[in-house]
Amino acid sequence: MHIDEAKGRLKTRFQTAFILKVFRRRLRLSESWKQWFEQQKTRACVPHTPYTSVLKFVPPAGRVCGAATHAVGGDTGYGLLDSPKFQYKEQWFAALTEFVRAEMAVHPKLVLLGDFNIAPADADCYDPEKWHEKIHCSSIERQWFKTLLDLGLTDSLRKIHPEGAFYTWFDYRGAMFQRKLGLRIDHILTSPELAVTLTDVTVDLETRAQERPSDHAPVIAEFDC
Repeated sequence: MHIDEAKGRLKTRFQTAFILKVFRRRLRLSESWKQWFEQQKTRACVPHTPYTSVLKFVPPAGRVCGAATHAVGGDTGYGLLDSPKFQYKEQWFAALTEFVRAEMAVHPKLVLLGDFNIAPADADCYDPEKWHEKIHCSSIERQWFKTLLDLGLTDSLRKIHPEGAFYTWFDYRGAMFQRKLGLRIDHILTSPELAVTLTDVTVDLETRAQERPSDHAPVIAEFDC
């Protein structure tokens, strides 16, 4: 596939944005549903295969390698973990894990971020009983997420905020945002060299509160590096 064709397919398929700005000594990363292609001049994509839909961004300075991903949802219903879509999601995460393993060997300062469609723990769900073993909150999906962390990645938000509710997704239905009922399924994962420089992580709820917003709220991580 020609690179321009691949970019075009990724542009229509991805709704996750990766914003990276390097200040004098502060690196700021934001994962949200904004316009990646209109904000970044330097971008590249890995070969487009059924299970590796990842945008890779290496800043001109070469200091940090970032990969932005929009994980396969699996199924939009409450359950159906035995559906073909869920099996596809399992294969997709297996391929993503191997992709990240290889990238970490080359890029010690690496960030993996995006909409993972997984709430890693009950604390990341407004109603753990209702969502128990349902899509986004099943044990098997949480194991996939843990497998990524076992590569050496750090869940940046939980490093700064070990406890508490920091939801990033709110269903449009039922006034879930106004009721503060959501899931934390958007994540910024960092390699060990970057994790030690992490200074703050926030969820931008003001953006979610705007008129006609995405159902996702941006996650912002700051590093002193």
